[in-house]
Amino acid sequence: QKHVDDNIEMKMKMNTMHQSVPAIRRKFIPEDWLDRLDSEDKMRTFPLKTTPNAPKIINKSGLVGVSLTDKEGAPVHAHEVKCLHANLADFMIRGSINPIGELVIAGLAARGIRYDGTDDCAKMCDLKKPIVKCS
Repeated sequence: QKHVDDNIEMKMKMNTMHQSVPAIRRKFIPEDWLDRLDSEDKMRTFPLKTTPNAPKIINKSGLVGVSLTDKEGAPVHAHEVKCLHANLADFMIRGSINPIGELVIAGLAARGIRYDGTDDCAKMCDLKKPIVKCS
């Protein structure tokens, strides 16, 4: 977090990344559900059990729940760093839009740790084996 806090360019990149997340979430939600999510009155007819916070979670939070608004609902500049594994996964899927994920990849590579999977890795997570036998 300090690396981001001390660097205005990183703050801007993190904000851009976090602000892009709600649109991605919304792409996976059926159109008729979006209409319900966007209307408090219609939330009662939402087809799945949800938390009353579902609209805020979907529409107003960045990666791993970083808030994009203050308590009054006003937009904020979001640059919080949470869950390095989530930032890494986001970077591996979306690329350079996630600067923390990029730093994690660089850190792993600098230590000689592969992040692209190996034959041994695949053997350790063989989905055909019971979980207790995976090691």
